[in-house]
Parts: sequence; structure tokens; C-alpha cells
Amino acid sequence: MFAQAIHRASPRREKPLVAINCAAVATNLLESELFGHKKGAFTGADRDEAVRQRQFREDLFYRMSVITIPIPPLRERRADIVPIAARLLERINTQFRTEERGYQDKSLSDSAIAFVKRHDWPGNVRQLYNVLL
Repeated sequence: MFAQAIHRASPRREKPLVAINCAAVATNLLESELFGHKKGAFTGADRDEAVRQRQFREDLFYRMSVITIPIPPLRERRADIVPIAARLLERINTQFRTEERGYQDKSLSDSAIAFVKRHDWPGNVRQLYNVLL
């Protein structure tokens, strides 16, 4: 969600945003997946890095390699959980309204609000979204 917000606010908002689930990529391969690699750099490296092929901007590579944006997990931002859940539910309602004729918007009941407040959300926003869905 944070990356999407940054993308929507950027001058490149009309260009595609490529989302990558970094947790699904082995830590030792993440940099290679994002930025490419030199042929022969490791077993299975059979082509040169994305920068050379101009699939990834070189200046962006150097900018990203020094920027870290810490985003605390939901369990450390309890006050944000209900507003985030409400916004996610708005998105879900909008999606289902366009896809299903006669769809009735859903809302967070008091018991649902109590649940989202007390759960630790180890999967963060992705888990919260999937539970709401």
C-alpha cells in the first residue's frame, strides 16, 4: 500500500508499477532479482544484469541501494489498524460492487473492530486485507 501511494504521487504515476513480493524471494537472491546480475556470478546466473539491458534505470539502482524506509508492523501501530481496515474494506466494496450485480457493501461491526484491534497481524496489511476479503 505504501509503495502504491508513493507511485500514485509520483510524476511516473501513468507508468506501470511492478510489485514484487520480496518475502517470496530468497534473501541471497533478492538483489539479483531486483537489479539483475553478471553472467556467471553464481550457479544459474546465465545473463547480465537488468541495468545493462536498460530494463532498470541505473540512477534508480544507485538511489535505491542507499534508501531505507522503515515501516513498522501493524502490531506496533495499533491506532492505525482500524482506519487501514476501513480503507481496505472500501476498496473491497468498490471492487465487488463493479463485479457482482446486487452486491451489498459491507462494514466493520463492533465485534470486527474489536477483533482487528486485538490481533497481532503477523502478515501485516496483506493479512488484514485477506481476512477482510
